[in-house]
Amino acid sequence: MRALGDSYVREEFRRHRTASATFLQPFFTEWQAYAGALRSGSASGGLGDGGASVGRDLAPEQAASLSKEQQEQLARLREEAATLAR
Repeated sequence: MRALGDSYVREEFRRHRTASATFLQPFFTEWQAYAGALRSGSASGGLGDGGASVGRDLAPEQAASLSKEQQEQLARLREEAATLAR
């Protein structure tokens, strides 16, 4: 899962390298919240549990606000994570 996560993070930061300031603040806010959750262990049942349950579901309003491209990217990430978890 670490390799998947590292690859995903690198790609996300590359994609946002030329983003307008309007998008950067929410982008960095979400990544900082995620990093904090990983450090505290609240992104899973405890990171020492083998990574059985990492992350959290999007709130319905967040899911509804995703662009088609974001929905497709999320689906690809979900598929890749499921493949690695097997």
